[in-house]
Amino acid sequence: MPLEPGDRATGFSLPNAHPSLGNPSMSLSDVLTYKGAIVVFSCLHCPYVVGNHGRIDALAARAAADGMGFVAINCNSANPAYESDSASNTRRACEAGVAYPFLIDTDQSVSAEWGAERTPE
Repeated sequence: MPLEPGDRATGFSLPNAHPSLGNPSMSLSDVLTYKGAIVVFSCLHCPYVVGNHGRIDALAARAAADGMGFVAINCNSANPAYESDSASNTRRACEAGVAYPFLIDTDQSVSAEWGAERTPE
């Protein structure tokens, strides 16, 4: 069952594909501020993600302006059917202009624990 705003979230520690934003490995406590955090489960190939890049970027900018944490989690990086979502391709996307940490859920365990069923979510 997906988490709803205000639900207690399970912690995580995941590698960060972004070379210049955040730590090489990030946990929920790294993202969380006293105002909260937004965690978006995303990927690189999904047409819904691609079609909503602008909205996701705007959400990240708004979160930062409001003092909230923001992070995206690539939940398809380990799926061999989606080579475009590999950790190295996620890093390249970050180098090309992603303005927030982009974590890699290598075994999809965090996605499952949080109830993420699709991207973006």
